[in-house]
Amino acid sequence: METIFSLFLTKEREKQGISQERLCRGLCAVSALSRYENGERISDRLLMNALIQRLGKSSDQLTTMISCQEYAYFEWKRKVQEALRKKKISLAQELLQKKESLDGCVHSVLQEQFYRYIQGILMGTSADISDLEKAIRLTHPEFSGKIEEEDLFSIQELNLLLFYAKCKIQKEVEQGRELLEALLPYIQEHITDIQAKNQIFPRAVSIYCQEVKGNQFSEKRYLLCKEVLENSVQNQSFEYAVSILEDLEKDSRYLGKEADADCYQVWKNALKTVYREAEIEMTWLEWGIEIPENLFLIPEILLSARVEKGFSQEEASEGICTPETYSRIETGKRSPSLKNLEALEQRLEIKQGYLIGEVWTNAFSVLKLTQKLRMAVSNLDLETWEECQKKLEEKLDLSKKINRQYVEGYRTCLEYQQGKISEAEWISRHKKTLSYTFAFEERMEAYPTGMRQRFTDQEAVLLQQIALAEKIRGEKEKAVEIWKLLLQDYGNSEVRMEHHFQEVMLIWSNLANTLPEVGKVEEGIALAEQGIRMVLKKGKGPLDMLFANKIYAMKESGQDVGKEQFEQAYALSKMFGDLELQHSLQTYMEKNWPLDEKRQ
Repeated sequence: METIFSLFLTKEREKQGISQERLCRGLCAVSALSRYENGERISDRLLMNALIQRLGKSSDQLTTMISCQEYAYFEWKRKVQEALRKKKISLAQELLQKKESLDGCVHSVLQEQFYRYIQGILMGTSADISDLEKAIRLTHPEFSGKIEEEDLFSIQELNLLLFYAKCKIQKEVEQGRELLEALLPYIQEHITDIQAKNQIFPRAVSIYCQEVKGNQFSEKRYLLCKEVLENSVQNQSFEYAVSILEDLEKDSRYLGKEADADCYQVWKNALKTVYREAEIEMTWLEWGIEIPENLFLIPEILLSARVEKGFSQEEASEGICTPETYSRIETGKRSPSLKNLEALEQRLEIKQGYLIGEVWTNAFSVLKLTQKLRMAVSNLDLETWEECQKKLEEKLDLSKKINRQYVEGYRTCLEYQQGKISEAEWISRHKKTLSYTFAFEERMEAYPTGMRQRFTDQEAVLLQQIALAEKIRGEKEKAVEIWKLLLQDYGNSEVRMEHHFQEVMLIWSNLANTLPEVGKVEEGIALAEQGIRMVLKKGKGPLDMLFANKIYAMKESGQDVGKEQFEQAYALSKMFGDLELQHSLQTYMEKNWPLDEKRQ
């Protein structure tokens, strides 16, 4: 069964000159890895993440369909994360006791490693070093306290090693620091994907700054923190930003960079204020927990595809499995075999977007291009956008519907930004592009009935863009209707919205911005506030835009919003490098208050 995982794993591994044995050491047998690479077997999402991360890449660009049992494990993991965030130690301990009931649905060794890691976290830096070493040796049997040249690590393994180093420093300072010093260049050099790097590098640097004191290290701390900040803003990540900014401010002053220090202080204070006002705890440095994104439930996709084709359960399952077996699969009581899943995929014509993500490719370089394109779109960098667009049109197999949807969608948006087409043409083209996988008008008609739509993430992107075009040409009610449809679609799923975080938060931000313009001010403010809490918990997302949406709406509705809050929003927009938002806020403040020449 071809997925983006099986398509690109071999190519990326061979490109880096990494043997199968080296990649899967401590995780699975070489024979099992071969079957994964050949598409003869599907790995669970936990193992898939670990293998891809050992290649220095992010698994968040991949989309997978998972069973209800597997999703239950990730939900358990999220609850552990939330308990730690709120420092509810007794609740975290209680959740650990429930771990046994989840065994069997995900990779057992990685599950056990995570379990032991959290046990250590709950003990703090007094955790037993030998217990942590045992946890590391579950996937690195020959671990001796040092990183060897042949070692490869997933994000979970790196989180565990960082905690181990932190604990080691309390007992054997030199050895602990030596390991910490070795982990930093490993992350810098081996993890080449920006999304993957932002999952671990900020935490590593924060721990380094916490443990390595003294002015003689100021230059190194400053350079590390600056690198973290530059990386983070590229994909709106800020989980450790307060800690990083505090260290940047302190070391900048020591190094005589007073202007930089003043700027970092303003950004830090703005961010701390948002956390405080939203009543969200800032990240507890001792832990790091990875929660996967881009998840679809097999039962939900089967049900949606079957209903869309008008099949009964008997018709869907004929010649594949018994209707009773199919019913248990569709209700989530049973996971399908690979053979049956492949057959059902063909029978129900399940869309590729549920299996692979944004595009169908076997090259990570292409996925990197999609990242670069997304960033160019966000910054309205038309030159880079055009460059990426042309390369993707050349490299992608356009016989695949999902690839055609992708390049045509972004090409249409680019031509609009270049002034070549109108909003009406923009909308018309997107509807045609969507027609490769569904009829736009029919879906919109079905929306009021409450029917589950189950859009792929790529379909959701196209629908968002249609909504934006409708808003620009003055059809704001239509835009709101589409954005609400999308939120309803994600909300109808058993999968939490945060597992489609990037797409959901863009919808959230656009909707919060537009609702006040159609007379629904309080709804817009409430949505912005909810969005702010969501991105703060996640540690990434359009925080600056959501905060700006909130105070704009409050100000225009006559609520007590002062210059200080707009200065705060300006500071956030500057930290995130959002030039368009900076200009908007500056223009607004010049109109309502005298311009502060010292604005950071």
